[in-house]
Amino acid sequence: MHAKTISIVILTFITLALSSQTTLAQNGPIRKLYRKYKHQENATAVLIPGIIVHTGLGIANGFLDAETKENGGQEALGIAWGIKKVRILSIEGDNPIPQKELNKTFKKLRRKGHEDLLFVRNKGSRISVMVRDKGKKLRSVLILISEDNNFTLIHAKTRISKKHLWQLVHSLLKNEGKDITL
Repeated sequence: MHAKTISIVILTFITLALSSQTTLAQNGPIRKLYRKYKHQENATAVLIPGIIVHTGLGIANGFLDAETKENGGQEALGIAWGIKKVRILSIEGDNPIPQKELNKTFKKLRRKGHEDLLFVRNKGSRISVMVRDKGKKLRSVLILISEDNNFTLIHAKTRISKKHLWQLVHSLLKNEGKDITL
């Protein structure tokens, strides 16, 4: 190999290594919270790789009838194919996570590109939905439900096209008798 080719290969490897580290860092606060509390008493922690999700989707596709596919089922399956990994943490009977720690986690997520999609607070309950997008795709979806005696975290690492998401919304609204133009 020539010296120029070797330097290009090395530069490519360095760029790939650095880009993978920054990608991991964007969901770091979620992973940190998950790892810290997954061994708590009454905690159920599940990490579902994309290959398992896709296998289940392939099976589900075979069971969908024509009416369900027509009424938004096909769009929902298309969106679900964009899921790369799902992380679920559920703690029942006690919520060991202080509100201060949750606020700190949300602040870090916002700094790393997540945006609030939905936030509801009612009598000791807190429901938050946050997303991170890149271009025309959703890259991360976080659903967090915190109550006095329960805690649930669902995080999906995704590559969901916003276009497919709007097609699903349109299809569901159309089935309800409401039509919108995209």
